[in-house]
Amino acid sequence: MRILLLLALTVFVFPSTALAVTSDVNIAQTYEGYTLITPSTGGNGADGKNEIYLVDMDGNIVHSWKLTTSETQFSELMPTGTLLAILGGASRPESRTRGQAEARLVEIDWDGNITWEYQNTNLHHDFAMLANGNIIGLVREPLRDELRSRISDDSLPSSVWVDRLIEIDHNTKEIVWEWSEQDELDLSRYPYHGSGEIFHTNAVEYIPAGNAFNGKESLFISSREQNMIMIIDKASGDIVWEFSNNVLESQHDATLLDNGHVLVFNNRPTKKTSQVLEIDPKTNKVLWTYEASGFFAEKISGAQRLKNGNTLITEGVTGQIFEVTPAKEIVWEYQVGGDEKKDHSVFRSYRYGPDEINWPNSFLPNPELLFDEPYPYSWKQSLFLIVGSAMALASIIGGIVLIRRRMSK
Repeated sequence: MRILLLLALTVFVFPSTALAVTSDVNIAQTYEGYTLITPSTGGNGADGKNEIYLVDMDGNIVHSWKLTTSETQFSELMPTGTLLAILGGASRPESRTRGQAEARLVEIDWDGNITWEYQNTNLHHDFAMLANGNIIGLVREPLRDELRSRISDDSLPSSVWVDRLIEIDHNTKEIVWEWSEQDELDLSRYPYHGSGEIFHTNAVEYIPAGNAFNGKESLFISSREQNMIMIIDKASGDIVWEFSNNVLESQHDATLLDNGHVLVFNNRPTKKTSQVLEIDPKTNKVLWTYEASGFFAEKISGAQRLKNGNTLITEGVTGQIFEVTPAKEIVWEYQVGGDEKKDHSVFRSYRYGPDEINWPNSFLPNPELLFDEPYPYSWKQSLFLIVGSAMALASIIGGIVLIRRRMSK
């Protein structure tokens, strides 16, 4: 009788952790992982300002990197668990102020130590890690005087800026490859819109060889001023695809998906309503659109296609981050700073699954991230179940030993 009671307690009081079932439909549809947040203004981390941080699916801050500068532009986690970030500088040339910190690309280890650094005054917005370990940086440069006549606008100011892509050798920090808009593009095709910049390139993505678009090693850039996104063949420097079609306006964060399609955040400031678009670059047709009442970010922002087909969207100006299904249902939300619709700017955010990063041994992942399906217990509940199950098993073994001793007498 005692043994049966203990067995019943083991089954009903300490249920099997293999039963990863949840009745919460929203949680069941999320792509579980940790979301990296790099606040530009307000709502910075657990201890105040100047922090980049990870939140779990419950919105808890589980790790943070404390910085010595408040001028944080953007960061990503590399597969090794090292943080790559761009610090200092300015997103627009007129935004630079006297005494402003030099823009830096830095690698930061899990404990917050800067282990690698590259400085360039004109670094801005974005970067991309290449397969060989080198880094593509995005730098601003002045338009050369002899090219000014190619711009069909008599109101050009004395200083006009364009952009250059540079490949930085990770070991030597030397520039080993570069691509300049003023050298490679026919500037007569790209009108000046009065902002001091012809392109205002706000994103660069590395597209490895073997990709679903054309199989060639390429780079993807986004030009806010031209309302255009472009794919560059890295070997030849040629533009192999560009898209605007009067669809895009001040867009950000163009990426090539595994299926060969393009995902982009379409800001649309003049329409006061934003979109996230999935485009087939072979037909230039928009295949999927997310838009909703009140969804609007005049600038910055981004979209990440997750492994389960959902999309993580960053409404950058307000710091509202949310995950939607292909059916456009919101299944997860996080507000940077904890206040609704305030100025907690985030350039872009990323979700990383438990198997995408080589997490340090010191970082204990949430137990629910170790399962293919949502796990219904918190780590405290899991610890209770494990300890309780062990105690129950010990009691069962003790009961069996006691019965055998009595039977042997």
